[in-house]
Amino acid sequence: EVAWNLLLELLPKIHDVGDNSAEPRWRALPERGTVTWGEIWRANEQVIIRTLDQAALRYDRLCQIVDRIGTWSPEQRSRFVQQIHEFEQTCSVAEQRTALWREIRGFVGRSRTYRFLEESELHGFDQLLGVLKPTDILECYSWLFDDDLPDLTHPEPHFSEGMAEINARQEEAEVARQEAAGHILKDLGVDGLLSLAERVKRPHLVGWAAAGAVGTGPAELAIMERALAATDPNIQRAGLAFAWRRRELNGPAWPQEFLGSDSFKNWTSEMQADFCRALPEGRSTWHIVANLGLAVEERYWKEIAIYIVRIDRDADAEFALEKLLEAGRVFEALDQAGSAPERLSTRLLVRILEVAIGVLAKGHVVHGGMIDHDVERILQRLRASGDLSTGELGKLELQYLPVLHPLHMPVTLHKSLQNDPAFFADVVAHAFKPEDEVPSPPAPADASEGEEIAHNRARLAWDLLSKWSAVPGLQENGTIDTGRLDEWFRKARSLNAANNRTRVGDTQIGRVLAYAPAAADGIWPDESVRNLIERTESRDLESGLRAGRINQRGVWMKSLSDGGRSEREVAKRYRNDAKVLAARWQRTATLLNSLADVYEGLGRHDDIEAETLDLLS
Repeated sequence: EVAWNLLLELLPKIHDVGDNSAEPRWRALPERGTVTWGEIWRANEQVIIRTLDQAALRYDRLCQIVDRIGTWSPEQRSRFVQQIHEFEQTCSVAEQRTALWREIRGFVGRSRTYRFLEESELHGFDQLLGVLKPTDILECYSWLFDDDLPDLTHPEPHFSEGMAEINARQEEAEVARQEAAGHILKDLGVDGLLSLAERVKRPHLVGWAAAGAVGTGPAELAIMERALAATDPNIQRAGLAFAWRRRELNGPAWPQEFLGSDSFKNWTSEMQADFCRALPEGRSTWHIVANLGLAVEERYWKEIAIYIVRIDRDADAEFALEKLLEAGRVFEALDQAGSAPERLSTRLLVRILEVAIGVLAKGHVVHGGMIDHDVERILQRLRASGDLSTGELGKLELQYLPVLHPLHMPVTLHKSLQNDPAFFADVVAHAFKPEDEVPSPPAPADASEGEEIAHNRARLAWDLLSKWSAVPGLQENGTIDTGRLDEWFRKARSLNAANNRTRVGDTQIGRVLAYAPAAADGIWPDESVRNLIERTESRDLESGLRAGRINQRGVWMKSLSDGGRSEREVAKRYRNDAKVLAARWQRTATLLNSLADVYEGLGRHDDIEAETLDLLS
């Protein structure tokens, strides 16, 4: 088995990727001979011979080879075809013959669609398809319904490019599927068609093809009744696609006539609702659904796929999302609201966000979708509308922080932190415990609801502070209003002290002041921040400034062999700036020197890493 897998890897490929091993640095290079193309071809020939010998008449190994013969010579492929003929003459197991037929059919379809091989070569494979063809008619046609754009075994030549070629192939595939559905209906009836839908990957294609293969009459009604009443979801999807396509083919009068027929009236509410899902989206259809009774309406809104980009009127889009909320499909409503929030009222957008966060808070697991993207687009729309106060917007942003992606910036909340020291102090109080509080043991798994709420609030507050970089007093022109900064700083420290969070509060203030701009002399930080450092004489403030400044550098890239060169350059810049500031701002100069110490330490560490790498390589 190991040898077989090795042979498969050694077979020649159209494209492959490889890496040379590192050359020796401390000893002489070994002598290398030149490999000729002739040697490569002879090696490939021997690999192919051994592969065919090891495959022998085993169907599983022959199946593995089929997709690898595109790079072989015509003679080698001819040898492979002959080996399969020998297999066909000795094997009577239908499953094995069918498995090999599937592989060869796929190879022939790809080869003709993308013109890999000459037509003369493919005739031998056509013969194999004929002798291996399954006796099961469903097996013969099911591959047409496994892919939206299957590779036909005898496609028409297409010489157009881009979408024109794709459209031509789609039309050709639809014709082939319709012919297949017609053959199955003729030979196996509706039972065969439903069995086909049950086993394929794209059951809606079965219903679509069948709709073009039948006429108006008993067969049409039988397919709809049995498919829509089925419990298998594949068959139901086929029935829905069948009804949709019949509506398109028969014209707008057909659904109205059918809705008034005795057959439709005798259907169950589930079948009636599913048939209505095949009608055009809009008020006229929703009016019909409402008139069919509460059971039909509930089923319809629980199952219908709504895409507001396909709905013409904004009022209709809003109505549809209201119905999704009523049906409990909160995240579908959120997804659609996020796709086009400008079409919806702020009232509905706020309601969707509030309902969704309530479901998320209960631990609901969301599968698929892009909640963070949808919420961010909705928040941007609400922010631009001006219909909500800063407090209302901030509340929504704070609730959604855990589900927003890491790069999301809660603009409204950051502005509140920047302008309102009381809000900042409140967030700090939620994120950190009082400084004189004795640490409590971890909460048990069955913690009370109040403790869980407190933990969630602390997590939200910490997340908000960690993303905050809007310096208080910063103006649109990039300079700091010293008066505003001093007033914010004074009130924030006072409130933090009242909450018994002076030290951690200073650390958080320092962390955001790290984002302050440089002063007019080109040296960071701005003079207003330097003056705060000197007046406050707070080591916690300076610690926050230092940590924030280091984190502000973010991610950077360099060669492993560079060592600590870039770090030493940063340290040198801080040292020089510290010398300039030392006479007037001593504590600020000390802060800059401490930053230089950090980067020099990082540089020494990277120098050692580079030297170690050099010795090991």
